[in-house]
Amino acid sequence: MTNLRKIGLTALAGTLATTASSYAGELTVSGTAQMIYDTNSTKTASTTATSSEAFTTNTSLYFSGSGELDNGYAVSVTQNLTEAGFSSGSMSVDMGDMGKLMMYQVTNAAGIASIQDKVPNAGEQPWDDNAATHGGPADGIVDPNGGDDVLGYTVSANGFTLSTALSFPGDGAETSAALTASGLIDGLTIGAGLGNDKQATTDDDLSTAFITYAAGPITVGAQQSKVEDDSANQDIERDAYGVTFAVNENLSISYGISDTDYDTTSKVDEENKGISASYTTGGMTIGLVNNTKDNANGTSGTNQETTEIKLTFAF
Repeated sequence: MTNLRKIGLTALAGTLATTASSYAGELTVSGTAQMIYDTNSTKTASTTATSSEAFTTNTSLYFSGSGELDNGYAVSVTQNLTEAGFSSGSMSVDMGDMGKLMMYQVTNAAGIASIQDKVPNAGEQPWDDNAATHGGPADGIVDPNGGDDVLGYTVSANGFTLSTALSFPGDGAETSAALTASGLIDGLTIGAGLGNDKQATTDDDLSTAFITYAAGPITVGAQQSKVEDDSANQDIERDAYGVTFAVNENLSISYGISDTDYDTTSKVDEENKGISASYTTGGMTIGLVNNTKDNANGTSGTNQETTEIKLTFAF
């Protein structure tokens, strides 16, 4: 009797295990840990240069879960934590040839934000990591402010990818779309996008177009973005160019420029230049970035420089 009970429990456990494995999804956790040294300097037309330097650490955890429905659709969810705080998240349903439907926060997974800066670099964009404000439409970056949650949809066919996004930041709707094409010519990728940035009292139009070409170890790219403001003489145009060179499978270097033209007469053109390098071996990456910004935010004579050395471990 005891043996029969053991056999019955063993069979039941096996059945439950088989049933669970048929419907259960998969959950994975990965992350990065960084040690960073950076220096920042700022000089204005009326003051001497001021500078600072600091050591910092940054840790991130990436949770990713996925599973498959009976109809073959793949459902996935992600949750990213940086320094123990929420940084981004997403949920998506991949319907195969019918495309992917998603809802996300912060990740810029769809619409015009997904192609906000496609110029190649080996570490950071030339306009990034400086003390001045950066990264939004006010700086010529076509990244709508958006709401807390964005609904996105992407579909690909014959080398073309269409990506759309919809959000409600609180003052109306923000919509955008981006179309990219690759494979028309070996190594060539082109794309363009349209959208709007909705603020409390304004509704600005956004547009961008880019081209990149890879040949052997070299990749070059160019992009032009425009922000057409509701108000007269407030438009912004940004032109960016960059080139990366893969010295070998571990080491890459890049050089890029990004110039922002403000239509208003109260500002002058902002000029950014950046040099980046990264070396990867196993799960470790050493990165170096040096970015300079002249006439930061259109203020004549306000110049900034940032240098960053970053040691990243992936696990």
